[in-house]
Amino acid sequence: MQYIDAYSAKQKIYEKDDGTTMGLYTITETVPTIIPFTPCIEYENADTVKDSDISQWLIGLVVIDGDPNDPGSYSVYKYIEHKKFVKRLPGKKYTVLDAKYILIQGLTRKEIESIAK
Repeated sequence: MQYIDAYSAKQKIYEKDDGTTMGLYTITETVPTIIPFTPCIEYENADTVKDSDISQWLIGLVVIDGDPNDPGSYSVYKYIEHKKFVKRLPGKKYTVLDAKYILIQGLTRKEIESIAK
């Protein structure tokens, strides 16, 4: 599928305080987002890190408190393990795009809170 009207989540790699490395994708309230079904190091990070270096894959769930046009209204509600997030995601809220990626329909605040429990 091409030209999908959705945000393609950018993979972020961080070193944690304990020296381990984690991978992160962000889902923002009401924003249709494309993420990998099973994360792995993407091309743009392949020069600096390997899949075996990643100790944890997370999803950052971002909510909007106030004006969506004000960057100060956005905050991280919670971080959740990627596998747990996909497992808790209602089937009607995502579509398989191909062998690697899924499209998540825009989640409401209530849905984010339910998934994050």
